[in-house]
Order: sequence, then C-alpha cells, then structure tokens
Amino acid sequence: MLLKLLALFVIVPLVELMLLLQIAEAIGGWPTFWLVVITGVAGGYFTRMEGIRSLSRIHYQLQANRIPTEDIVGACLIFGAGLLLLTPGVLTDILGFCMLLPILRKKTARLMLGYFKKRFKFTAFSAETKGYQKYSEYRNHNKDDSVIDVEAVEVEDED
Repeated sequence: MLLKLLALFVIVPLVELMLLLQIAEAIGGWPTFWLVVITGVAGGYFTRMEGIRSLSRIHYQLQANRIPTEDIVGACLIFGAGLLLLTPGVLTDILGFCMLLPILRKKTARLMLGYFKKRFKFTAFSAETKGYQKYSEYRNHNKDDSVIDVEAVEVEDED
C-alpha cells in the first residue's frame, strides 16, 4: 500500500513534470502553458456536460424503478475524470479524457462492478420480499415490470 501511495503522489507528478518540460522545450513555454490551461477548461466543460447526462440517466432509471448501479459508477468515473483533467499534466489529461468517453467509461464501470461483485456481498431490503436477500435474487424477483400490485378500497357515494 505504501508503494502505491508513493507512486501516486511522487512518481506520477515527477513523470508529468518531465513530460511538460519536454513539451515546453519542443513547442515553447507559452504554448505549453496555454495547452495546460485549455485542457483544464475544456476538461471542466466536458466533465460538466457528461455529469449532467449521467445524472439524467440515473434519474430516468430511478423513475423506472431500476437500480442505476452502472450509471452511478459511471458518475463516479466522471468525477474522477474531472479531477484528473483539472490536474496539470499530459498523462492525467489523457486518462481523464478517456474516462469521459461513454464507451470506455461504460466498459470500465462494468469491469469495476465485476470486481466489486467478486469482493463484496450485496444485499437489498424490500418490503415486498419481507426481508434481506442477495442482490441478484432481489433484482430477479419480479421480472414482469407490467404487474402493479395495489389494494382497492371501496368508497360509498354520499348521494
């Protein structure tokens, strides 16, 4: 764990700095500066747009009474992409823009969900199933979404 933190907070910034210095040497200091500023601004804009789309998909899934797990993981990836894009550097910008691409983000979200499903036990509570169940049992409990369970109350006319 200590080596991972060392790589994250020491080695990655050093590599980023070396890359920025090489780019500055090749194209000049001011163009490199503007490259960093433009990628930060563009990254913030695209992150905002993808975040809004993601939130609308989550809202739609919730309105349809579906659990939006993949969309929530995707929203977390968008947040991470925004953080990477605001960080000055070439590698973090490339990784951040890749996470903003819906195709790559969806595949990454599925991989992460598969990893989490192997490592953690998911349960859900529902009033209709009268208690806790495994997530997969809960999800498959009522496959027919067209069934609506209601209770009728007879109302007498006052005429």
